[in-house]
Amino acid sequence: MYIVIVIFWIMKMKFVLMIVSELLAMYRLELVVQLILNADVVHQFVCRQVVPKVKR
Repeated sequence: MYIVIVIFWIMKMKFVLMIVSELLAMYRLELVVQLILNADVVHQFVCRQVVPKVKR
């Protein structure tokens, strides 16, 4: 009986880890997307604000 409980627990832990890793992967993807979008914004900001000041 105890072995069955252990096996069940291991299966449950595997399932939980799977979900966590899926969420982490999604979160990482989200972070990458955010970084790309922010990089675009930063690039525009640099082009509009910093470059004209440097050229003057």
